[in-house]
Amino acid sequence: MFAPKLFTCLKDYNKDQFVADCIAGFVVGVVAIPLAIAFAIASGVSPDKGLFTAVGSAYASLATQFITAIIQVAIAQQIFKFDINWKYIFTLLFFATGVIVLNFISYSINWDWRIGLIIAGLASVLWAFVLNLLSVGGFIRLLKNE
Repeated sequence: MFAPKLFTCLKDYNKDQFVADCIAGFVVGVVAIPLAIAFAIASGVSPDKGLFTAVGSAYASLATQFITAIIQVAIAQQIFKFDINWKYIFTLLFFATGVIVLNFISYSINWDWRIGLIIAGLASVLWAFVLNLLSVGGFIRLLKNE
């Protein structure tokens, strides 16, 4: 029986790999943010323009990946004849819309950008809990590697 590679990889995914993935993501962020600031300074503009450019390119990347994912799901649905869980899809879209609104609200309040980033991140996690996309039990099972 056909199983997507993601499912076979996640079966053996453990806490050590999760920690390594988190460290890798952190390292990429640590490298990407100063690089964006350096490009801005080298271009003769203020450093905050580099950060805005990095965030803008991240949004553009997410939009491109979203469109690609929709096309891939449509093709896979035609080939493998499976049903789509529309409730889950709409919950994810509602979550994404909420996160965007939370970020705009956080941005519009005149806080230091670091405080706004932390508040927007925490509010996004709370929003995921409200929509039942995340649960405490799920985190415990993940940590226990069940």
